[in-house]
Amino acid sequence: LITEITDTQGNPTDIGSLNRGQWIRIKGFLHVKGGVVASLIQRIDQPVREKPILRKLIKESNRHERIRRRPADFKK
Repeated sequence: LITEITDTQGNPTDIGSLNRGQWIRIKGFLHVKGGVVASLIQRIDQPVREKPILRKLIKESNRHERIRRRPADFKK
């Protein structure tokens, strides 16, 4: 099995062009004895993390009722 190493555009490159901390994509499979057998190693750009979507709870929703009536909030 030959491992292909490419840059971000998909052009062939050598293992020396990869640096510690870079993001890479590995395509392959798990070996029976442990480890990974890679058929493709591709350098990729760091993914852009999206901001989480924040939504307000509507007082009429079921979720609002469950949050409001938690067992810890009941007084004995």
